[in-house]
Amino acid sequence: QVEMVEIHIGKNHPLCDLPIIDFKSKCNTNALICMVERGDEVIIPGGDFVIREGDSIFITASRKDITDLFVRIGLIGKQIKDVMIIGSDRISRYLAPALLGDGFRVKMIEQNAAACEELAELFPKATVICGNASDPDVLDDEGIDGTGACVVTTPNDQTNLLISMFASTRKVDKIITKITSPTLAKLSDSAGIGSNVTPHLL
Repeated sequence: QVEMVEIHIGKNHPLCDLPIIDFKSKCNTNALICMVERGDEVIIPGGDFVIREGDSIFITASRKDITDLFVRIGLIGKQIKDVMIIGSDRISRYLAPALLGDGFRVKMIEQNAAACEELAELFPKATVICGNASDPDVLDDEGIDGTGACVVTTPNDQTNLLISMFASTRKVDKIITKITSPTLAKLSDSAGIGSNVTPHLL
């Protein structure tokens, strides 16, 4: 019934320098800030705790409350309608039907022909492309420019980072990258490419 999301607090973030006690009233939300990661320290914050630049805050709420909160603080702008998923791992196979069920247009790109055939059978409403997404020409041909969101989940961290870096040079509103290595995840965070998913940490 609830979800947990992580938000990184940058210099000009609307929650920067906000005391926890003022969070609900300022944002008009039922969401709860349940944990804060500050450097190498994990903190369960009290009301007098102040959110600072560089913190990662973890918020728990219903999906609707999280969406409403994101709209209020400006983290959600225009509506995303198209999602490009690169790779065919477990994350992709979980995500695709959820997105399709919510009315998103989904395009999946996978290099392995047998995996493509399986994806096409599993998700007939998705567009499945057999191609090497680490080739910028393939991404351009498949319309990466202007895609609402790009989710990169190949088995190779370096490939995922390179694809995400290329996507960031195009008009992609949201980039989500699977990175197994915590070190590379920190590198991606510092580069500001988008959001990372590190499965074993989750």
